[in-house]
Amino acid sequence: MTSDGSGAAILFDHVGKSFAQKGGQVMALDDVSLVVEPGTVTGIIGRSGAGKSTLLRMVNGLERPTSGRVLVGGRDVGAAHGAALREIRRDVGMIFQHFNLLSSRTVYENVALPLEIAGIAPIRPRVEELIERVGLTDLRDRYPAELSGGQKQRVGIARALATQPKVLLSDEATSALDPETTQTVLALLAEINRDLGLTILLITHEMAVVRDIASHVAVIDGGRIVESGPTYDVFTHPQHPTTRSFLGGVTGLTLPAFIAGRLQQECPEVEAQEVIRVTFAGAHATDPMLSMLTSELGVPVNILAGAIEEIGAHPFGNLLIAVDAAQGEAARDYLERHGLLTEVLGYVE
Repeated sequence: MTSDGSGAAILFDHVGKSFAQKGGQVMALDDVSLVVEPGTVTGIIGRSGAGKSTLLRMVNGLERPTSGRVLVGGRDVGAAHGAALREIRRDVGMIFQHFNLLSSRTVYENVALPLEIAGIAPIRPRVEELIERVGLTDLRDRYPAELSGGQKQRVGIARALATQPKVLLSDEATSALDPETTQTVLALLAEINRDLGLTILLITHEMAVVRDIASHVAVIDGGRIVESGPTYDVFTHPQHPTTRSFLGGVTGLTLPAFIAGRLQQECPEVEAQEVIRVTFAGAHATDPMLSMLTSELGVPVNILAGAIEEIGAHPFGNLLIAVDAAQGEAARDYLERHGLLTEVLGYVE
């Protein structure tokens, strides 16, 4: 990437954003820097109020930074006005959580709207191509009230692609959908990314969405990016407590309540078990390592919780196990020598 950000699809360069509220300024974003590479799918995950929607809205100029820069294809969005801003916005499509379709327009007419506004012709071939891509050819003359939630979101995706953008923004696009429909919409977005080479930036509060589609992820908390990187790396080596909190229900990082309530940080004097988190990744991710541990070292293993996942073609998983505290060091050394990651969470009697 060059110093002007032209090598990135999107560049957030030390971005800050504050809002005036009664009693003073509220900082929504604080010194956010992030590079979104061309052709990637990047997920921004955070809790409500973390700043992710504000960050997304800066890419198409709906919000402007108080400090720093947001560059799209090397162009400074915050400094653009008039025709320059309109040109940037033509390169940035957006799909919304609640679809934002015009109820008085058919599927065809909703998809055609951005082309009409931009004065792009011919309209019909482009609209028909997009409606076919999202699988709605038979519904082209239906109105939004006649469509399911998943069908409405497909219309929203087609409309966002109308002006042939280079970047597609997704604002919680699946959070209003049921799980099965969510999977079909995510599959469509992955297909669009693959076939068109489109850069996708999506915000979500669901780590499962990031797992299923994103090649990269950034975790935002309190207006700051607290962790970012390739999705596989972040899932297998989470560093920040916020990341671990989000991952808990997806990758088996969370102890059952009845174990967590008994966990001690120091090994008690009486006979105890060491609670270990084992992350399975790399060459031995699918090997029967716990069986080998027991058979080769004679260490009994109690499995407390866990989950096995896959990102792309890469399997990984976390298991929470308990072994006799006197054998904990030997068990961890054995697992680590076979390429697995271990972490002592505490001890239970």
